[in-house]
Amino acid sequence: MICPYCSKSIHFENIKEMNIEIDSEYEKGVCVEGGFCPSCNELIIRYYEGDFKRGANGDGYIVNEENERLLYPFNKSRSFILDDVPHEYTSDFSEAVLVLLISPKASAALSRRCLQRFFHSHLSIKKASLVKEIEVFISTQQAPSYILDAVDAIRNIGNFAAHPLKDTNTGEVIEVEPGEAEWLLEVLELLFDFYFIYPKKLEKRKEELNKKLEKLGKPKMK
Repeated sequence: MICPYCSKSIHFENIKEMNIEIDSEYEKGVCVEGGFCPSCNELIIRYYEGDFKRGANGDGYIVNEENERLLYPFNKSRSFILDDVPHEYTSDFSEAVLVLLISPKASAALSRRCLQRFFHSHLSIKKASLVKEIEVFISTQQAPSYILDAVDAIRNIGNFAAHPLKDTNTGEVIEVEPGEAEWLLEVLELLFDFYFIYPKKLEKRKEELNKKLEKLGKPKMK
C-alpha cells in the first residue's frame, strides 16, 4: 500500500484478523491491519474484506481484497510529499489534512495559522492582519500568476469581511465557508511546491549535471 503520510510504498504485518466460515475451501473474512510506516514511522491502520484462505501450516490470509478503507489516519485524500518542507510548516499542515473530514473548521484554523507562519518566517511579511499580509504577498512576490491568484482567492472564499476573527486571530476555530478548508490546503501545497520543493529539485538536477560536466572536463554550472 501507499503511505498516506509520505506517499512511499510500504508493507506491514497484520495486528488483528477475524474470519467467518462460508465453505470448506474458502471462508469470507475481514481484516484490520496496522503498523508503522518504515519510512516516516507514522501509524497506519486499515480495514478490508475478502476471501479468507488457510495455508498448509494453518495460518490464514485474505485474497481478493475489497471494500478497503483507512481507519487511521482519518483522511487519505492528499498524498502531498513534504520531505523538503521545513518542519515548522509541516506540523500544522499535516494535522490540518488529518482532521479535514472530521472538522473542516479545525482544519481551516490550522491552515490559516500555517499560512501566516509561512508569511512571517519565510517571507518576512508581518502586518496587522492576514488580509494585509496577503496584499503584501501579492504586490511583492515574484511568483507565477496562478499562485498569486490562488492566495488572493483566500480572502473571498473565506469571506473575511463576515468573519474578522479569521483575519486577526488565524488560529481560532470558527465557522468556515463551503470549500474553504480544502482551498487553504490547496494553496499551502502550491506555496510549498514553489518555495521549497521545486528549488530542491533544481538543485539536485544541477548537482547531477555538474558531475557529468566534471567527468567531461567541462566547467561546472554556477
